[in-house]
Amino acid sequence: MSIRWLTETIYVAPSVIDKVGIFTSTSLLAGDMVYQVKGQLVEGEFSEVFARMHPNWIGVCKEMWLDPEPKNPMIFTNHSCEPNAIVSEGLRVIALKPIMADEEILMDYSTTEIDPYWSMACTCNSPTCRKTIQAFQFLPSEIRHLYQPYMLTALFTDMLAMMTAY
Repeated sequence: MSIRWLTETIYVAPSVIDKVGIFTSTSLLAGDMVYQVKGQLVEGEFSEVFARMHPNWIGVCKEMWLDPEPKNPMIFTNHSCEPNAIVSEGLRVIALKPIMADEEILMDYSTTEIDPYWSMACTCNSPTCRKTIQAFQFLPSEIRHLYQPYMLTALFTDMLAMMTAY
């Protein structure tokens, strides 16, 4: 497979996690913007059927998702239980820690979903792999506390409201 450039610094290439992933051609520091997520908003109700319908969508608040544009780097971003990036305010993907040039950009998919019906098998093979990825509220509390300062405020606020409602 040849390298396909999505932005000036982000490219698609073979990944050990999945067939392809996205990589950065430049080193990034923690907090640096990696790319912007762009796409169309989609509304729907949480359900088992709906949870299977949106493999590339990312949650922005309760029962609202963003369907990334076909050439947006989000489409090619793989999951890892040890991520180096996260979707933050303004739908900006930022580095959680320093990322070296030509390193794969990885995020924890649990940080982009609060649908209680959503889950998927994990194939990241990291030492801390959870084997099954679920919505944010099902993460262990110590992991939720690590991610919370970087998450979309509306998504986190809606998740808290859902947790206290039960």
